[in-house]
This record gives sequence, C-alpha cells and structure tokens, in this order.
Amino acid sequence: MYTLKHMETLDRMPFEAQQAVFLKLFEVADLERMTHEERLVYDESLKNFRDYNNIIASAERISREEGREEGIAVGIKKGIQKGLLKGIKKGREEGIQKGIQKGLIEGTRQMAIKLKGEGFPLDLIHRLTGLSPEEIDRL
Repeated sequence: MYTLKHMETLDRMPFEAQQAVFLKLFEVADLERMTHEERLVYDESLKNFRDYNNIIASAERISREEGREEGIAVGIKKGIQKGLLKGIKKGREEGIQKGIQKGLIEGTRQMAIKLKGEGFPLDLIHRLTGLSPEEIDRL
C-alpha cells in the first residue's frame, strides 16, 4: 500500500532501491497467492532459516566470549610466570647483597677478634674495623 501511495517518489530513487521495492512487492503478492499448505511450508521454512541464523550468531558470540575468557586465563598464567621469574631474580639479587653485607660484617668481626687476640689497643681496633668499643669488648 505504501508503495502504491508513494509511487511518484519511485522515479527519484536509485535503480537498486527501485528494484528492492518492487521485489518486496512481488514477494508479498506471491505470499498472498499461496495455498494454505504452501503458506505453512513457507512459514516453517522461514522459521527454520531464522532459527539457523540465530544459532550461528549465538555460537559465534559464545565462541568469542569463551575465547576472551581463555585469553584472559592464558594472560593471567603468563603474568604469574613472569612475576615469579622477576621475583626470583630480584630475590636472588637482594639475597646476594645481604650475603655480601653479612660476609663483610663477619669478616670485620673475625679481624677484630684476631687483632684483640694479638693485644692491639681497643681504639686502634675501633679505627681499623669501624666496630664500636662495646662490640669489640663482647668479642
């Protein structure tokens, strides 16, 4: 009805649009000429077609969502692995630094013990090792 009412605008429409309008008009006319049984078959076929398209669209959406979730899980796993490796490396570096510091302190104490055992004066041991006189006394 719309097409018949607005027929004067059809000459201003692009050819593709004109063709689409007339194809739709013929489709509607064909549907009206169908018998009841043909119309049932047609409607069932149309329903199956739409169901199929919806199933495909849903499957694609679910696949994208699962892919995103799987991607997030893989990303988290890789992030944890990187973090652990980085943490281990940093821990080693800190451990080495602490070990060096403890070694220097222990070496200084051993030197102070030897100097004290040789009878060196406390003020000289203090100047050479940097240990406090109280700490030297405890050795």
